Amino acid sequence: MEKLPIELMIHIFQTAAYMFRSTERGTVVKLALTASFVYDTIAPILYERLVVTHRNQGAVSMLAQTGAVSFLEHVRFLWTGPDRIGIPRSVAELLLRATAVYGSMDVWDEIAAVQARAGVAIASDVHLWNVDLPVDLKEIQKSHLRSLTRVHSFIPQSGHDSMFSDFSRDAAGWTHHLLELLPSLTALGFSHVNPISEDQVEDAYSKDLEAFETIIRTVKATREPCVQVVALRITGEAAAWLDAYIRIVRDMDDDWAMQHMRIWVDKRDIFDWSAEVRLVGEDANKERSIWTEAKQLDWYREASCKPTLETGI
Repeated sequence: MEKLPIELMIHIFQTAAYMFRSTERGTVVKLALTASFVYDTIAPILYERLVVTHRNQGAVSMLAQTGAVSFLEHVRFLWTGPDRIGIPRSVAELLLRATAVYGSMDVWDEIAAVQARAGVAIASDVHLWNVDLPVDLKEIQKSHLRSLTRVHSFIPQSGHDSMFSDFSRDAAGWTHHLLELLPSLTALGFSHVNPISEDQVEDAYSKDLEAFETIIRTVKATREPCVQVVALRITGEAAAWLDAYIRIVRDMDDDWAMQHMRIWVDKRDIFDWSAEVRLVGEDANKERSIWTEAKQLDWYREASCKPTLETGI
């Protein structure tokens, strides 16, 4: 190795770190500890993603108390799960370079405030757990909201409630309100998570279909060409309605909708909210999200293969 150009050595170490950080993280850590040069090369890649779960929440807090948190300067992606998983304030103060935050609205708002005070760019890719869009966003400073480019909301269902039941009668007004709050928005995503009771399935999904069509039309009319993606992740029983989603968008006779609408058919078993939290946490470690998995409708219509458990698509 000593005869190799330094640029090539750096490239080899960086490539190995990128390839194996999600599947063989322990091996990458051992590689990083072989020499200070290797550590300095790999650390920005190794610590680019910070996933805080109940399992490691205590360790993160302990590191914050001891001051051993220099690795946080490398974090670009933070995943904290639902609002019952938080981060110490001393940790938030060091997440100045984070560009994506998947967690509760409170966690993102705190990091955004820290970044604003430091005069750096505010995290613009936000996945929010169990929030009432756009009502809850009104609690956030408008200066923070102006920076958001991608918003994905995890919306749990309970009983027979439809995903869009709260605003199915006025989806257009709801969408206008959201777009007014988020002037820089380029991608908007939603997730179904819990199953709907069998006796209410047809009525609930009919509301979803109608509301989602209205959202697409409103986004196009209001923000074309700024909003490039409207994505929906559907799980469990909702997967049976894929053809209906495709048919509605196709019947709109709108090339923009066909090009910019995305759906992720997630075939994994999600029986309750805790299962959803676990799976999304695993996805965070594997660098998988609605933005990487959602496909254009033509992909589903023309693909010869069916969705798989391994890929979720």
